[in-house]
Amino acid sequence: YSIEPTAPQEPGAELARRLITRIETEHPSPVHTIALTEKYIVMIQIPYPLNWDGMLNAEKKWLLTGEYEGNLNDYNTWEPHRPTLIRLIDRVTGEQVTPFEADPFFFFHVINAFEEGDVVTLDVVCYDEPPVGFPLKQARSGDVEDWRGGGGEVRRFHMNVATGEITCTGWPDNCFDEPKVNPKVDGIRHRYSFGVIDDNGMLRLTKQDHETHEVVKWSDQDVSRELPWQPVFVPEPYNEREDAGVLLSFVRDQPTGNTFCVVVNTETMKECARIHFPEGHHIPLHGHGTWMQGDL
Repeated sequence: YSIEPTAPQEPGAELARRLITRIETEHPSPVHTIALTEKYIVMIQIPYPLNWDGMLNAEKKWLLTGEYEGNLNDYNTWEPHRPTLIRLIDRVTGEQVTPFEADPFFFFHVINAFEEGDVVTLDVVCYDEPPVGFPLKQARSGDVEDWRGGGGEVRRFHMNVATGEITCTGWPDNCFDEPKVNPKVDGIRHRYSFGVIDDNGMLRLTKQDHETHEVVKWSDQDVSRELPWQPVFVPEPYNEREDAGVLLSFVRDQPTGNTFCVVVNTETMKECARIHFPEGHHIPLHGHGTWMQGDL
């Protein structure tokens, strides 16, 4: 569905949704993110269908004991014998192109997608299989010391809507996730993405060049104690350069558990400022945000 820009914005106003389409499938699976091009919604259906028995058992334990320690693998079953389907859905009519079949992969985050002629290009962070669970109890508490590393491989899919052909190229040795692009290039060809990369077991805030495969890291990070998470890109006003702006990222100081927001120049990846929160003020790392222009 979509929410039209003319929908009421007042608090408490009824939310008006426009139904675009419904997708019937025998293997419903989680969809964490989608991509939008000028014409299409790009939706990925991974071979990770709901596991009803596991879901009921996890929920039963929570209802009976009040304790909940479930993870994604309790709720879903990895089925690598089936392909991953990439669906292109017309944003206006809801009509679907015949799904493109790719080798099985797991994903959380799409980087961006764009159209050039009959070809739709999709950049996505792929895993060969689901990560080992997702410890919700640790995520809530912020105890991420023993699972802070890890990331997927950036892959680029080209889908030709005229011929039905799909091809894929990878980015070897790129352990990356939590991507963001300049919102000015959402849905059109991009060169850069920003996120976190696993650098010998430490998460580093990075800038990825999708043309040269160069990776530039936040240069002022103290890797012995500072743990950044998904950045937010704030574009520089009146500047059309794609990497003009700043990144905002919540950073956890591991020894103390305190959090600050770092401001990083997106052209140089040098630190501009830090915004410190009150001592002991816990901000969960594993979440998503966006930047919106407006008046407070």
